[in-house]
Amino acid sequence: MAGRIYSVYDSDRNEGMGVFYPVSNEMAESKDMEKSVRGLDGYIGICGGGTQNISILSRLSRHNDLEKIVLVDRNYDQLENFRKVSEIFNSSEDSKAYREKLKKHFLSSKGYLSGYSSTVIDSMEKPVLKDDTVVKLVNSDIYSYLGKKKKAGSYAIYMSNAIRIPADLKYTLNALSADDEIKDGSILILADQTLKNYYLLKKEGRRFATF
Repeated sequence: MAGRIYSVYDSDRNEGMGVFYPVSNEMAESKDMEKSVRGLDGYIGICGGGTQNISILSRLSRHNDLEKIVLVDRNYDQLENFRKVSEIFNSSEDSKAYREKLKKHFLSSKGYLSGYSSTVIDSMEKPVLKDDTVVKLVNSDIYSYLGKKKKAGSYAIYMSNAIRIPADLKYTLNALSADDEIKDGSILILADQTLKNYYLLKKEGRRFATF
């Protein structure tokens, strides 16, 4: 039986403002992750529309034992939305049902705020999770969460397209490189502003570089 998603809150509500994404389609073609990424212990990602995180987790979980999975968003509505997306994932028998339910959800939500058209759903395939997956939801800014005490390990850190200018990238790389709890072998996943291209950086020797 295919894995299911169980989402639980791991923080108090601390709602912030932000654009609302009922679905997201970035990272849909990130197939090289499953070929080149090994030895990860955990996953920390910006929640956003949620569907993109499920796609990434599907690929990473094939060759990594992700003990802890956390989705972070300063917009509480995005975390609630992920719970709905999880219900859709769990109740869909195949990709056709997944697309139909996602499109219905998109059209009934505040999709006009997302910058997406519902047509982005037409090419989506339902990801496969090999095991049941527990996802902890945290209402926080991603940088605030990463700065807190956490279990040392090798993480996949998904920043979506939150990094918009070179100064943001420099700050992010410096902060994560200096964080001893984020061990060598960790990867940083970035999407560009179009959400059509993505980049993988790997930590080795207290610095991140492409691989």
